[in-house]
Amino acid sequence: PYKPAQIESILTQRLSAGDLSAAFQPQAVTMAARKIAAYSGDIRRALLICSRATELCAERADAARRAGDEATPKEKEYVVTIADVNAADRGLRESAYLGAIEHAAPLEQLVLIALCAELRARKSETAPLEDVARRLARLVALAGDAGDSSRP
Repeated sequence: PYKPAQIESILTQRLSAGDLSAAFQPQAVTMAARKIAAYSGDIRRALLICSRATELCAERADAARRAGDEATPKEKEYVVTIADVNAADRGLRESAYLGAIEHAAPLEQLVLIALCAELRARKSETAPLEDVARRLARLVALAGDAGDSSRP
């Protein structure tokens, strides 16, 4: 896994190579690097977040243009901000988890819910199988208690 400074350096190089460095606030690149380093250190994920943040920025600029908003200088509309990076990260994480859970069988859903809960508790993209299994056992027990009407 890459460290935050390494990720930030790689992102800056990639943005400069594509003449996109002016499209990102420096703080936005730093935020993307720190988020990824805290979870996995996977540079592909950092690039994906930057790509999605760019799309969100473009959507914001298009919406402002359609609304005829001249109060915001045009160059400000096209700058990727920390808010764009945070929204991109949140959207990518949530959509992957929810999509997997929606299309799974009931027991698979419980396994995925246990995994997601463990990953969130750890603030990581990895978790030991034993910890996920313990969390799953608690969920199954809770589900069993909720469905058992013979208990007082």
